[in-house]
Amino acid sequence: MAEVTRMWISPDDVVLDATYGQGRMWRGAGREPDIRHDLALDDVDLRALPEDDGSVDVVVLDPPYRPHFGGTSTRMHERYVLHHVKSIEDVLSLYRQGIHEAARVLRPGGRLLVKCQDMTLSNRLHLVHVDILGMLDSDGLDLADMFVLLNRDRIPGRGLQRRARRAHSYLLIASIVRA
Repeated sequence: MAEVTRMWISPDDVVLDATYGQGRMWRGAGREPDIRHDLALDDVDLRALPEDDGSVDVVVLDPPYRPHFGGTSTRMHERYVLHHVKSIEDVLSLYRQGIHEAARVLRPGGRLLVKCQDMTLSNRLHLVHVDILGMLDSDGLDLADMFVLLNRDRIPGRGLQRRARRAHSYLLIASIVRA
């Protein structure tokens, strides 16, 4: 995040992180967001931000991007009350609505940073980052940069492996093109 901050966030930018969580993304970044929202922090949903239209320079979205399939709840889904996110379509809907809301609050020339991860569900590979590119375009945002983030802590699973492991995620940087 330090490199992303250096390249894409100016010191005088108003930065809103709509999915701040515990602030892990910002560790070592050299700055913190000016505005922090999170369902568990202040009960603000990334799909309904309280900021005015065109009021911020940078919006960061890093929503939980794995469906919840019932059974034993994960801490993340408990924390974010995301029991409704049960399919890839639900995940994509969360991104679509969050991106649309981010585009609303961004100033002309503003930037959106979106973290996502491709996944395999029900024996089907879902290229989530490709879906998000279409969402960005439909909300008047152009892809400006893309970082591949490696998860060095991820340990490969045991047993028969049928597909490549997704030990990486993407950070897409888009800029608003509307005047």
